[in-house]
Amino acid sequence: MQSCPFSVTASRTMSLKQSEPLPQISSSQKDKFYLDYLRGLLNDAVNGILSPQRTISWSKELQLLTDALYFGITTLQSLQTLGEEYTGIIQVDPTKRNLPSLFRRVCMVAGRILAPYMIDKFFAHIERKIAKNEELSNTNLQNMLHRVRAILNVINRFHLSLFYLKGLYYAISKRIAGIKYVRFVKPNSNANLHLYAFRLLGILSLMQSTVALSTNLYSLLYEVKNFRVPQTQVTIRNDDVPSMRCGLCLEKRKSTTTTPCGHLFCWHCIHSWVQAKPECPYCREAIKAQSLICLMNYA
Repeated sequence: MQSCPFSVTASRTMSLKQSEPLPQISSSQKDKFYLDYLRGLLNDAVNGILSPQRTISWSKELQLLTDALYFGITTLQSLQTLGEEYTGIIQVDPTKRNLPSLFRRVCMVAGRILAPYMIDKFFAHIERKIAKNEELSNTNLQNMLHRVRAILNVINRFHLSLFYLKGLYYAISKRIAGIKYVRFVKPNSNANLHLYAFRLLGILSLMQSTVALSTNLYSLLYEVKNFRVPQTQVTIRNDDVPSMRCGLCLEKRKSTTTTPCGHLFCWHCIHSWVQAKPECPYCREAIKAQSLICLMNYA
């Protein structure tokens, strides 16, 4: 049996109890801060070796590598992450007596970093297939995929609402792995001071998620019902027009986005670029992610 990394003397003055929602949220935010910092360092290193276009095209893989290294040297080694150490919470198995087994920790890390990556790659692959097929690109199949993506996001918010209500499993990956959090609490402490506020937030979030889920399911069923493959038509493609290309990926722009200085890029390309280097790729004017404007219905 694996023992908890705290001394017996400390356990006599403090009791081990289930962690409240606030420390778990603070821990996740702290981990995100360090992960963003590491991603920035890795992006700068790769950008110095390869071209900016290659760095942007590999942004998802670089993020996956950073997350794998971070959780590989902490969670998979039965160590606390920097966020968990900062808030003083400890991972335990469902019995709340032992540290999680290696299998549970691997399941949690894979569910946290690998599952979102695979889902994103799957949808991106399907969207590329649809874009290359002239018949399917003229259908509402793209709208159906967007609805499915929206439903997945709502399910994640729905799970977060349950966390606010119960205080268990901040992430879906932790629920799948059965990993909970505990921490040492002093006697007569106000550990449950914020529970009612979180429960109220959970109720409101649950109502909003239920409405959003119902709306997206209804829209998806409507899109499926009205799905038709149109007859083949001769269309004039403007993919090869230089003014329609993105200066970063060198392909036809998708979701054309303008910078404050007036240059046009794909939304994903310029957003990923600004996250790594907050300046325009053309004129080097300093820009922020919130200043980017996506041009709707732009030809």
